[in-house]
Amino acid sequence: ALQRPDLVARLCVADIAPVRYEMEANRAIIEALLAVPETALGDRKEVDSALAASETAIAQGGGGLGNPFVRGFLLQSLQP
Repeated sequence: ALQRPDLVARLCVADIAPVRYEMEANRAIIEALLAVPETALGDRKEVDSALAASETAIAQGGGGLGNPFVRGFLLQSLQP
């Protein structure tokens, strides 16, 4: 990119540590996302309510799906 900027339209630099992460919490979040009723997918508020009421959110308390900021981050990708 530095040598030939004319060849680069966009560049994404990912700084990911070469360590193994515990994925169990992520798996629970993914399962909760997959459990959202298809009829709710047209409305972010409905999806947020479904995620907040999920067993994962309840089990995680204030972290993970129990945190409205985490749900908000995930909802940014929702395309009704």
